[in-house]
Amino acid sequence: MPLAQDRPAVLLTTDLVVLCRHLNLIAEIRTRGYEPVVVLGPETSSDELTRRRADPTHALHDAVEIVHLPDYSFETLLTATTNLGQRVEIGAVLNCGELFVDSAGALAEALGLPGPGGRASRIARNKPLQRLSAPGLAPRWLPLGPGRDPAAADDWQHYPAVLKPVGRMSSSGVRAINSPADLSTALQGYPAGEFLLLEQRVGGPEFSVESLVHDGEVVWADVTAKTTNESTTSYFTETGHVSPAAALNDVGRETLLDANTALLAAMSFGTGMSHAEFRLSDDGGRAVLMEVAARPPPATPS
Repeated sequence: MPLAQDRPAVLLTTDLVVLCRHLNLIAEIRTRGYEPVVVLGPETSSDELTRRRADPTHALHDAVEIVHLPDYSFETLLTATTNLGQRVEIGAVLNCGELFVDSAGALAEALGLPGPGGRASRIARNKPLQRLSAPGLAPRWLPLGPGRDPAAADDWQHYPAVLKPVGRMSSSGVRAINSPADLSTALQGYPAGEFLLLEQRVGGPEFSVESLVHDGEVVWADVTAKTTNESTTSYFTETGHVSPAAALNDVGRETLLDANTALLAAMSFGTGMSHAEFRLSDDGGRAVLMEVAARPPPATPS
């Protein structure tokens, strides 16, 4: 289907496995007067994309153009966008999923379009940057970079602890560490070039704060209680979410909401949705940041 020259395009950055959960986005983009241009990353199989594109019942069949990129970098996305921009006006950048967050956020900011912003998007994809940006919300932590010295964590004394790969998602590779021996053994299980984060484990219930933000102002936020399997395994996996968080008292709720507002301000978060994960510590009820994610803008510009 050719691009309509009189309608701006929405650049939808994602991967097929993520888009399959949000197929109505393509029709919704058209409903709002835009042309859907889908940008897919390397986790999308070329063969699977060809099959879906040829299926007249699949949403991708109606995408005016599909760009399949070999990586998620800003440089690759910029090159593809520049080529598209010679033929169509780009009216919005809508990221769906995690892997294009950084590059899509920078692109939207460069084009003057609504989005979390380049700085906030970069921070949202990098846990050490989250700790540096909001130190008052961070647990004790130690970065263990690529090519790390095997003795780099020998002086770490803050147990129990948690070891996290910086670049993964969905708790992949996150391990509970209870002793120096645990740490030594766990470190051997990661690739030498993988950036890790060692943190003091914070006791207390876990919550997430979901927010809608417009031009840096939090216009809505609420708290969700979370359950995990951490009491029965050395791995961390979410097993349930409860909203509203019924067992949370007013003081705890305000503590979490205030921490979330401070975090978004520290990130210079612009426009979009955010998902921040905190624990309320057992030793005083302090909100301690686990991680934060940037979600798509809530709407295309009018």
